[in-house]
Amino acid sequence: LPQMMGKILKMARFTDLAKDGRIVVWGRGWEHFRSWPILGVGFDKGGDVGYVVLKNVFANMYHNIGIQFLAAMGAVGGAAFLFHLWQVGCVLRKPTAKKVLLLTLPFMILLTSLVDNFFFYLNQQIAYCMFLAVAERKKL
Repeated sequence: LPQMMGKILKMARFTDLAKDGRIVVWGRGWEHFRSWPILGVGFDKGGDVGYVVLKNVFANMYHNIGIQFLAAMGAVGGAAFLFHLWQVGCVLRKPTAKKVLLLTLPFMILLTSLVDNFFFYLNQQIAYCMFLAVAERKKL
């Protein structure tokens, strides 16, 4: 069992969180939120600095969707994101198998965005919005 858990953690990259600096970036995001709690520091401040940001535009993010919204947009952005999640949850007020299946992809994008920034990738946003739109249809 310990070997299996080790393999699962390694495949999910949880063992690399400290090694690749995500915990440091998350801490930096929390500090940014604490310094600008209402409106945040904006998307240009970001978690990484220097050459890494020049190689990849997404490297400037905090690699955690909650910290990203709080640090970049403050409590206002965090509240807006929570409102969005509440609205997504409202789609499941009357759950059907089709709705649950359609919302699986948006939930997977949200969950993987807890340790990375997939939510902000254009291809992920398109899929996220399409699956939400189809799941919100009244006839399902």
